[in-house]
Amino acid sequence: MGAFFAALEAELRGYELRTGAIRFPLAKPAPVKLIARIAKPRSAGIAETAKIPPLGPEKEKHK
Repeated sequence: MGAFFAALEAELRGYELRTGAIRFPLAKPAPVKLIARIAKPRSAGIAETAKIPPLGPEKEKHK
């Protein structure tokens, strides 16, 4: 699954993992904190690859 999923291996245990995807069951509440832990570094990595500064409270809005 790659280094990214490997870093979260313990937290992802019990979820169905596919290439580039994590399947969360619809019958259970969404694991919001886990999703945030996944989304933040992924968006930063994508922005770095695209050479676009990541958005967030620490960044100033462009005028």
